[in-house]
Amino acid sequence: MSIVKYIILATCLLTSSSALRMHRLNHNNKISNIGQDPCSQTFARRSVDTHCPKMTSQPWLEHWEGCTSEAICNFRNHPEFGSPEKFLEIVTRKGKEGYMPNTLRLQQVLADATLSNRKLRVLAYGSSVTHGTGCSENGRMKWTDKLQYLSHLAGSPMALEIQNLARSGSTLASTIPEFGKIADAKIDLVVLDFSMNDNPGYRGENHTQSVEDVVAVLNSLPNKPAVLFLETLSFRALKELSEGKQNVCNIQSSHPDFFPHWELLKRLGVPSVHFSEIACSADGSDVHANSNDGKPQLNYWPHDEEVNHPACGVHDTLAHLMFQYLTSIKHEACTSGYSGVLNTVAGEVGDLTEMQQCMIRPLDRLTPNDGFPAENSTGWTFYEDVPGKPGWISTGDATDIVFDVHLATGIATVEYLSSYAGIGAVTCWIEGEDSSTHIDGHWNLAASLSNSATLRASDGKCRAARMHCRGEGAKFKILSVTTC
Repeated sequence: MSIVKYIILATCLLTSSSALRMHRLNHNNKISNIGQDPCSQTFARRSVDTHCPKMTSQPWLEHWEGCTSEAICNFRNHPEFGSPEKFLEIVTRKGKEGYMPNTLRLQQVLADATLSNRKLRVLAYGSSVTHGTGCSENGRMKWTDKLQYLSHLAGSPMALEIQNLARSGSTLASTIPEFGKIADAKIDLVVLDFSMNDNPGYRGENHTQSVEDVVAVLNSLPNKPAVLFLETLSFRALKELSEGKQNVCNIQSSHPDFFPHWELLKRLGVPSVHFSEIACSADGSDVHANSNDGKPQLNYWPHDEEVNHPACGVHDTLAHLMFQYLTSIKHEACTSGYSGVLNTVAGEVGDLTEMQQCMIRPLDRLTPNDGFPAENSTGWTFYEDVPGKPGWISTGDATDIVFDVHLATGIATVEYLSSYAGIGAVTCWIEGEDSSTHIDGHWNLAASLSNSATLRASDGKCRAARMHCRGEGAKFKILSVTTC
């Protein structure tokens, strides 16, 4: 972006500063001051231990309560998982198809936490799987809670402080704007768990490009948190598996499009761990006929009524998997020497693209957290049609809803709901600009997820603008509006 554009952007940021301050205040009310208050630590402080951790610690061997009679946990008896080194080689896919993950930043944050005698500060983003749907009731622990619990047990080589910021129905692309809010936070590691909802082949977001965007955006933050992808199974993959059309051991080679993150993870060398590698070895056969209804039973993915919400056996497995992986990274940092790791210079970070800049430093971001102001909204109502998921929802009449925003680069992104039933379309445009965009919320995927569409207006001076959206006679739900 030219220096002129930066000046324009800075001017416009001042124009909307009060809105941005309100946005940050609302955000701070939701995210605790992780790492800010040393008095908040509830475990006894220990002397700094720079001895290298064992590759297998006691917490890895214990507390598999969620695995009662669930076949997923049988992977522990598989010969391939007999040693920690072999286990990690399999689940990280190191060397597979030329994949060589760069773990330097992960080693650095673990080294710093160790030498500072503090907890590793972690944020976890993801879908309803990460949120714990299917395994967070009646005192049971979703994988983020279980991982933190394991890290505080005697014999653990590290202590973790994890905040789970997952949102049901979200995608990696829809979450990137949230990262602008953590620019000043003391965060060591961001874990991303969006496999379930990042389903390619449908209109809207490019889930492969999202990997490049999120890595660039997080690397641009002042604190430069480490990034780790937790890859499970997409809804489309589970649908094929539950219908008996595929085997979990070969579904990625048969349908690489079901795993849209993989190519970018390989090319960029982003650290990742892969649940499907465990699922393949969970037991002798990954599909059994269910005597009650004749449908295939996914014994590596026990679940409740909905296949996209795994039971506690999966969450236990994910927690132990992440624990063992982070243990190995700390071991690697220790054997290399913590000080040497911290003094190693990482590669240069490239400039953000115009769109990436917009994602984390918008002029306006209108969301339910800010009250989501709109005008001329006759025919539209702001409410929660699903608990915890408010938005502007059209009532079927072909009327306009208008959002007052600011523009400089001319980018306006509408986040909306895509669904398979009872959903329609809108046309959105910037007043006085040749920017009309038709947005269809209906798709054939049997899931209701966040999606986005981008309007392009003229690139020029910072100015106030009005964005209209007009319903076309059926329900449509707008989740947020972002402009630059």
